[in-house]
Amino acid sequence: MEVHACSIRACLESDVVVGSALIEMYSKCGRVDYASRFFELMPSRNVYSWNSMISGCPRHGHGHKALKLFERMKLHGQPPDHVEFMGTLSACNHVDLVDEGLEHFNSMSDRTPMEPNILIWWTVSGACGRANGRNTDIGGKAGEMLMELEPQNAVNYVLLSNMYASGKSGKMWQRLG
Repeated sequence: MEVHACSIRACLESDVVVGSALIEMYSKCGRVDYASRFFELMPSRNVYSWNSMISGCPRHGHGHKALKLFERMKLHGQPPDHVEFMGTLSACNHVDLVDEGLEHFNSMSDRTPMEPNILIWWTVSGACGRANGRNTDIGGKAGEMLMELEPQNAVNYVLLSNMYASGKSGKMWQRLG
């Protein structure tokens, strides 16, 4: 709060970079209510402001709020980046909306020129493991991408093993075989 007060005294509270940093700070301190209040009062928002709110909410049990923010962000014309992908998938994971998170991922990956990185594929693989084999297409794609990006990383094999073990059939194993 002292940092926030300093920004007000320095007449920086309307600066979008300072505002985004304050949102991030409040979120990481567990004060999503303060972060949200400040976010709503911002005169303008950028990708970092949206990222800070969307990523900060699920860390403290506000997954549904993160999903609503994600939808608002899209309505405001802010294109998603890899941080929003992660924040949205994390939010869905925290509130047990795995299928919804994977739907977001599927629809966004079709429309976004950005290539998902290893962290996104790890998150997708983990989410597919929690979905009990209901998302074999996305799970298989995640497996292929993990093996292509980092074939020597043991984490990939653990994630894939968990994902395939939770599936109802062996179809996913055959994709990588």
